[in-house]
Amino acid sequence: EYLEFEKYEGVAEKRLRGLESELEEREGVLEVRLHHRTGVIPDGEDIVFVVVLAGHRAEAFRTVEDGIDRLKEEVPLFKKEVTVSEEFWAHER
Repeated sequence: EYLEFEKYEGVAEKRLRGLESELEEREGVLEVRLHHRTGVIPDGEDIVFVVVLAGHRAEAFRTVEDGIDRLKEEVPLFKKEVTVSEEFWAHER
């Protein structure tokens, strides 16, 4: 039905900005922007945005992949899944 995201206020934003800075230090990467939506997100809508400006597509693609992986691992965000039959916080499973 939908997903609901909450963030650890202040900490999540600080970690996102730090992650952007770390990724921008890579050779050939000029700028990185990371955004993760919070609140109720209807089924099928975009949740995470990773934008990379780089000199070549290889650096851009690698940085996008690493950016999304590290965002999911390192940024304190919490996801509730609501289906037709149940709802649960993903970190509790």
